[in-house]
Amino acid sequence: EADAVPPWDLPAAVMFESLHAETSRAVDDLTVSTSVGGAVMSQAKHTIALQKTVKSALGSTISQFVREFRSAAVKLDHDKDRLVLVTTSLSSASIKTHLPAFLTRLRSSSAPDNEWNAGNEGERKAAIVLRDHVVCAWRAEAGTDPTNPEITELLRLVRIQILDVDQGGIHEREAKQVLRHSVLADPADADAAWNTLITATGG
Repeated sequence: EADAVPPWDLPAAVMFESLHAETSRAVDDLTVSTSVGGAVMSQAKHTIALQKTVKSALGSTISQFVREFRSAAVKLDHDKDRLVLVTTSLSSASIKTHLPAFLTRLRSSSAPDNEWNAGNEGERKAAIVLRDHVVCAWRAEAGTDPTNPEITELLRLVRIQILDVDQGGIHEREAKQVLRHSVLADPADADAAWNTLITATGG
């Protein structure tokens, strides 16, 4: 519970209370409920690139984020809720580096509208592609374009998570360490427990 540091810029005191895979939500791969009443909704893509087409992996993910944001019964709160794109280090630099850098600036900026033209060339390109996907998905859902404040409000919820849990990956090793030190009565059961988790969530 409290032995692992919460990811996604969540406050240090936040703990995860439940996991739900393949949910009925628009962002449906995994929902994590937290101790402060928040929800972290994740969409997983093993590899993803900065593609512009609506049917691309990125376009599909952003469309799900927009649908989740607009359809939420209770307005999503950037202090406790998250929309997370989970991928691996096999994804492009635009996804792993440029897009997170832009999103970080946007979240902390006192003038978010200025951030679209800030940063390096890679960040500006990633920001433009992201904005185009948001506008296209919003238009498809609502029949109108989003306002600049609506785009900012949505993107303040978004995080990019790089997670290498393939066999031998660094995060597979970290997960097994947590299992050994904080979860299992017998640390020797870490491999068996990890395989059970992979089988359960992969089915």
